[in-house]
Amino acid sequence: MAPKRPTKDSKPAKAEPGTAPDPDTAWKPPRTQKTELERSISRVGAIVPAALHHDWDDSMERHERLVSGGPSGPPVLDRLGYKMNRSLVIKSSYARRPRRKKGWLEELEREAAENNRINEIMGVPSGKVSAAILAIFPDQVACDLDIPYHTVELPEYEEWSRRGFKFPPERWQVKQSEEESARILALQVGSAFRE
Repeated sequence: MAPKRPTKDSKPAKAEPGTAPDPDTAWKPPRTQKTELERSISRVGAIVPAALHHDWDDSMERHERLVSGGPSGPPVLDRLGYKMNRSLVIKSSYARRPRRKKGWLEELEREAAENNRINEIMGVPSGKVSAAILAIFPDQVACDLDIPYHTVELPEYEEWSRRGFKFPPERWQVKQSEEESARILALQVGSAFRE
């Protein structure tokens, strides 16, 4: 039977005199050195450095603190260090009402028109846009305008175009690296609840 790994609170196993401690049972401090992914994430507007190693329990605890704190409670930060919007988190937990078909279709048409305008601004043919490319657009605009990723909407694209920025065509034709995909995913996750 393999020896148990000690937890942070337990004491490390003592080695016999003259022998080295077993590396599997010795307590190790948590990793503090940042990974390349953590260093590469644009944190414009973030309050604390990014910590990408949170799990579901951390996320749920954060939501509970946000909701139980009330409107005058302390600010709660997401895993990238952005302040979370209490009202958006509460609205997300409501049961959804069935939508009227007409209003839903109008919303879909509005979104399609907005996406077509974004594609036009970015200079990308509408038929060649994948989900990965749509995720790159706000990242490019956020980096060029030096604004947070989650605040990029159509007016920011218009401003980006007005300032004379151009989207490099080779960026949407080349397959993304795993690091770039992970960085974009880290920016996207939870962005709907940020202020």
